[in-house]
Amino acid sequence: MADLNLRAAFIPAYRAGPDTYWLGLGVIALIDAVRLTLTGGAGMLPWLFILFFTASININRLRDAGRQPPLAIIPLAAGVLAKSITALFTSAFIAMDAFLVAQGVDTGDSGQVMGVVGAPEFQAEYQSYLMANPDVMAEALQAAAWASTWAYWLAVGAVALWFARMRPRPRAV
Repeated sequence: MADLNLRAAFIPAYRAGPDTYWLGLGVIALIDAVRLTLTGGAGMLPWLFILFFTASININRLRDAGRQPPLAIIPLAAGVLAKSITALFTSAFIAMDAFLVAQGVDTGDSGQVMGVVGAPEFQAEYQSYLMANPDVMAEALQAAAWASTWAYWLAVGAVALWFARMRPRPRAV
C-alpha cells in the first residue's frame, strides 16, 4: 500500500511519492474550488496560499524523485500563464458582450455583431465604455474566474503527469 502523507501537500519538507502527489494536488484543487466558491475569486492572499501549496507539493515530488526543487517553477509558470491568458480573453469577451448589449446590438445575430465590431470606431467606443463603467470589467473578471481556474489546474495537471512518472535517480553511495 502506498504511503500517503498529506502533510507533503502543505509543507515543503517531506517527500511525495506519486500517490501522495496526486492526492495532494487533488486536495489543493478542492481547497481552490472552495476558495473560489466562497470569495468569487476576490482576494490575492488566498490565491497566494494556493500557489504556495502547489509549489510545496511539486517540490516534495521532485525531492522524492531525486530532482532539483527549482523545477517546481515549471507547473507554477504554466498554470499562472494559462490562468492569466484565459482570464484575459474570457473577461474581454464577456465585457464586449455587455458593451454590445448596451449599444442595442443583438448578440445572437453574428452578422450584426461583426458589423459593429468591424467598424473603425469600435475600439475607441469600447475603451471609453469600459472606462466609464469599471463595474462591467470587474463583473467580467469575476465571471471568468471558474474558466481561468480550470485552465490553471489543467496546465498544472499536464506537468503533473510528467512529475508523477519520474523515477527516483540512483544515489551515489
